[in-house]
Amino acid sequence: MQKEINRMKTGSFVLVMVIGWILSFSCNGSSRSSGVNMRPAEGDSLQLSDIEYTDREHDFGKIKEGEKVSCRFEFKNTGNHHLIVKQVKTYCGCTSVVKYTRKPVPSGETGFVEVAFDSERQSGKQTRHVAVATNTEQENHILTIKCEVEPKINK
Repeated sequence: MQKEINRMKTGSFVLVMVIGWILSFSCNGSSRSSGVNMRPAEGDSLQLSDIEYTDREHDFGKIKEGEKVSCRFEFKNTGNHHLIVKQVKTYCGCTSVVKYTRKPVPSGETGFVEVAFDSERQSGKQTRHVAVATNTEQENHILTIKCEVEPKINK
């Protein structure tokens, strides 16, 4: 009888661990991502391309707490194959992906990634990063937004 109870306890523990492991991979509350199904353009295999950003960093300067700001990062496909933005990911709930170029970008053409920052409950100098995954040799590209949030004055 005692062996049966111990076996049930062990089985329950293993089940809880497996469920926890699955949940840890399926939802991550500290980041947001926006992905696209990575299908190549007609007649184009998933070959590597090259990307060149106009700027990888944007500084909003001083903003007031509670203000919402956004910026657009532009890039050019400098490779010989279609450029595909596979995923755009933020690492903080105060930063979000507004939109980005979802269609494959032909060689020589341009695309963009637009992100927003919500300064609610933020103060002082802020730096946030956005990861852009593409079909380039260096798959992940980090874009940076900065600002200095002036706190609300409570009366």
